[in-house]
Amino acid sequence: MIEQTARGERPLMALEPAQAERIRGPVTIDGMGPTGDWQTYWREYDRARRGGSTWAAAFPDPLAQAQTA
Repeated sequence: MIEQTARGERPLMALEPAQAERIRGPVTIDGMGPTGDWQTYWREYDRARRGGSTWAAAFPDPLAQAQTA
């Protein structure tokens, strides 16, 4: 794939920006949290994680979209 990219070819499984924006997979949180309100805990944890990421902070929060849908 590196050589293919170096030749200016599109590598396998490369997504166009519009395709990448539509991908919404399950949020992966690996860790321990409170059991009483775990639904709120993982959402807040994910927002903090995304907010601390220079690239993820630039994208809309998929959890906010899911709550309004």
